[in-house]
Amino acid sequence: TYAKTQNYALQVNAGGGTSTSYFETTVREVWVAADGSAVAKTWLQDTTPAGAAVGPATDESTSPWQNTNKSLPTTAAALETALLATTPAITPESEKQTILAQGVMSQLGEGTATPSQVAALYQLLAKLPGVFDAGTVTDNTGVAGQAIGVPTGTFDSGQTCVPVHGTPSQPQMDAILASRHALGQGITYLVLDPTTGQPLEVESIDTPNAPCALDLPRDPTIEDYNLLLQEGQVNQTGTVPS
Repeated sequence: TYAKTQNYALQVNAGGGTSTSYFETTVREVWVAADGSAVAKTWLQDTTPAGAAVGPATDESTSPWQNTNKSLPTTAAALETALLATTPAITPESEKQTILAQGVMSQLGEGTATPSQVAALYQLLAKLPGVFDAGTVTDNTGVAGQAIGVPTGTFDSGQTCVPVHGTPSQPQMDAILASRHALGQGITYLVLDPTTGQPLEVESIDTPNAPCALDLPRDPTIEDYNLLLQEGQVNQTGTVPS
């Protein structure tokens, strides 16, 4: 099995009272053998939010890759157990659902799951609370697809960070927190090919704003997205589907 993906992830460097945001771009080709072992070739490239390159691309050598899809079960019930295997029993149910949502989306974004594993992931996704039909969208390569969204966590999206200049008294701080608090919602979208049902992209968004500590514009913010550029069957590592 061959899969080529391209991942964009928001990175923030903070220090000295300032922060710098940029996107780290990773392009990866993966070859998975019949026994589930895999190798990958990866390129790294930092970009600005506008897409301009920051520094040179880094070409990493082909190396062994941990195929997280290798041991995935092929039924929704077994898959749920596997994704929660390291979660303590005392974890609140709402947090378990968030862990499941994040796990399902992460596995679908790898591009190496078998058809039966993909079917189980879809079945588990459909059972999660809050999952919704996001309609027809265009992915980040310009391809039209059908989007499904699922909540993947909450955070403080208000301007509740401690002011940089001066130290307010406790009553002043309480007033600041009360006036600026806002509950943010992380949402992850899965974009599907409307003809084949195969994943095209997985994208994570913070809404209505990014967490305040990131010091970003007060709008919905893309945390990361993973594009599945090409998938198919090949007979040899290093080759690509025709």
